[in-house]
Amino acid sequence: MNSSVKFLLGIILIISITSCNRKSNFTSETRKKFEDWSLNLQKLQFYIDNDIVLSREISKDTAKIFYGTAIFQDGKYYQNIKLKANTKGVCTAIYPDRLHVSFEKSDSKYLVFAAPNSFSGDNAYQLINEDQNIKKGFINYDDNQYKLFVDKNWPKLMISKKMENKERYDGRTMKGRRVK
Repeated sequence: MNSSVKFLLGIILIISITSCNRKSNFTSETRKKFEDWSLNLQKLQFYIDNDIVLSREISKDTAKIFYGTAIFQDGKYYQNIKLKANTKGVCTAIYPDRLHVSFEKSDSKYLVFAAPNSFSGDNAYQLINEDQNIKKGFINYDDNQYKLFVDKNWPKLMISKKMENKERYDGRTMKGRRVK
């Protein structure tokens, strides 16, 4: 496939994925298509599919810094960070086995998503810890360890995707040529 065809297919893929509000799971197959067409995943708009809350115990002195987000419960201070479903995120780092996706303005504040192992039956990129698993519901975020609270299902990475059942042909058709 020559480079101009790859470029056109890439443009069509980006437009079709970003031109509609419908979302679908970001899967291993989706990633492979982008990589086969040499498209940059950092130019793709990502979303999280589920509400999550990150919570960690903080000291009394640190609680003053986090005014408005610190919660006093059972004699302890907690910092809670909520990430709502369908929040937009950007890919800040790409690795062969995972992606770092940031939902805040700082690239250093990111969550790690990876395709699950083949035994899970689901190939959507899921939230994991930096060491490729979740240890009793804890996750690393912004150089701190947080307890992870999941609203419904385990959080997955999503992208916008235009759903079309019809094909569209843009181009020209050769008319043919007769013998004289």
